[in-house]
Amino acid sequence: MRQIILQMGLFSFLFSCNGQNDQLKDRYKDFTPVDQLTEKDAPKLPPAYTSIKKALKEPEKVLYLDLSSQKLSKVPDGLGQFKNLQYLNLRNNKFSELPPEIAQLDKLIQLDIAYNDNLKSLPTEFDKITKLQVLDMSGTSIGSIPKFVFKCHEFKELIANGASLTELPKEIGDLENLERIWLGFNKIKTIPQEIGNLKKLWWFHANHNEFEILPNEFGQLSSLTDLNLSYNKLTSLPAEFGNLKKLQTLDLYENYIKTLPTEFGNLQNLSWVQLIDNELTSLPDEIKNLKKLTYITVQRNKIPESEQKRLQNLMTNVTIDFAAQFQTMK
Repeated sequence: MRQIILQMGLFSFLFSCNGQNDQLKDRYKDFTPVDQLTEKDAPKLPPAYTSIKKALKEPEKVLYLDLSSQKLSKVPDGLGQFKNLQYLNLRNNKFSELPPEIAQLDKLIQLDIAYNDNLKSLPTEFDKITKLQVLDMSGTSIGSIPKFVFKCHEFKELIANGASLTELPKEIGDLENLERIWLGFNKIKTIPQEIGNLKKLWWFHANHNEFEILPNEFGQLSSLTDLNLSYNKLTSLPAEFGNLKKLQTLDLYENYIKTLPTEFGNLQNLSWVQLIDNELTSLPDEIKNLKKLTYITVQRNKIPESEQKRLQNLMTNVTIDFAAQFQTMK
């Protein structure tokens, strides 16, 4: 399924790479914002209706209804008539509530309610929704992942950046088809053990939270390729972290990590690593086993010059950025 929601987190991430890894950017070239689609791309998407009035003239033809950024305070009446609706975009309006009739849209697979700041809850009727695959609830005040999500067995992507979340419930492990999770800018303290059940998960971004530890089961994410846990409170990584054999990009910017486990050297597909603003004094010898590693930045750690030279000799084909170490010693 081609994504038609504009996922700002992804593009911000790619921009932050700043040309350091062009291969990384190429991996996401198919994620195109709706407003940037070319005529060549357009036939791949259902036609978007941006007027409820026009859509109601031919409700059976409406697959994609886009009411985003229209300064609406109330969802227009008539949504229940769109029996074939698959994509509903209500983002960036002024909604404080949503109509229960959305639950009648039994073909709905993608729902975007992001950036409705005053939206604090969803209708109880939403418990009837079972076929949703993508939910974007970023920038709302809902405060928890809606329970109906855990009944959607084909659910693939949860986008909940800045959604006032304080918990990632254990039921997340029930979503066996989940591929991508976005949880940035929340106040989540723990990741449940059940996270290890997500065998199809390849994207996990949970920057700017309050994680102090990762459960051992995190190492069971056998499909994980992209991980961002920057701006958390991690002090270490479990040995099982080395089981993430498909991991390619890792961002641990601004944590409190003092050492990396020797098993870090088992991350055979790792190519890009960011460890800025941690408390590292060295890196394990096993890091030399990372044959695909091309770039690692360890700025603002506590790595002495002698260790810097050793690592440069150990990884001659890797760009290592040591700039501005704290309290370094010769």
